[in-house]
Amino acid sequence: MKILKFGGTSVGSADSIETVLDIVKEQVQKQKRVAVVVSAFSGVTNKLLLLSELAQQRDPQYQLELEDIRSRHKKMIAQLMGKKAAHTE
Repeated sequence: MKILKFGGTSVGSADSIETVLDIVKEQVQKQKRVAVVVSAFSGVTNKLLLLSELAQQRDPQYQLELEDIRSRHKKMIAQLMGKKAAHTE
């Protein structure tokens, strides 16, 4: 089995996620079994730690931090889906 691990900057943009996907596809073709480990987007782990501290303190700012994380992921999904749609046209 081959284990592929990608850090936060490796999944920091739609282009870099596409590169990761290409690497994974290539390795899947070469290997019978591949495990993929992916870190959170660059900066998200620190935001999650901040969010948990704010929530524990009952600071309403935690809701803004949570929405920022949510928004970032939604934007990435939209970018990747747009790229996929562009490839099929």
